[in-house]
Amino acid sequence: MFGMYLVAFLCSPLYFLIRKKWGALVLNSIFYLMGWLTIFVFGIGLIFWIIGIVHAMWDLKLKVAHGLMEKQAELIAKKMKE
Repeated sequence: MFGMYLVAFLCSPLYFLIRKKWGALVLNSIFYLMGWLTIFVFGIGLIFWIIGIVHAMWDLKLKVAHGLMEKQAELIAKKMKE
């Protein structure tokens, strides 16, 4: 899981490519590209890059939270069966 956080932080479009989320990949690639193209213009590129990172981290956080909820639901169902 640490690897996914690292990929989402360093190269957020790659994170969406690995997850096969094509719409998010296109949107995040635009932010990432704009960030690199405008990095030298008064730091505007940094804003675009941060937007891309937040987008990837938010998606990863939702994935982790959903996985934890599924595990808890399975444990509750297992206990109720007993």
